[in-house]
Amino acid sequence: MLQDHCKLYATSKAELKDLIQKVLHHPDFDPGQVDHDMHERLMRAIEEEDILIWDKWEEGDGRNDCSFYQRPLKKVLEELLSDRLLEGHQHSGSS
Repeated sequence: MLQDHCKLYATSKAELKDLIQKVLHHPDFDPGQVDHDMHERLMRAIEEEDILIWDKWEEGDGRNDCSFYQRPLKKVLEELLSDRLLEGHQHSGSS
């Protein structure tokens, strides 16, 4: 996956490795906030057609990714409201 990223965005392996190291050693990086099952949930949502992907690439767009992602608002809100990392931060707007 990382090699594909390097090819697609003309990033060298050394640049990508340096970026990963910077992220991992940055004082604001908290491994406890890493969502380990995000990829699995995303792939499941695509398979179940909870997320539709529209390829809008046209001649002349070059190597740009022109994908449009669409997901029902209800699903997005349900996931945000149930996220344990956001627990206690969901406010209704009234004090």
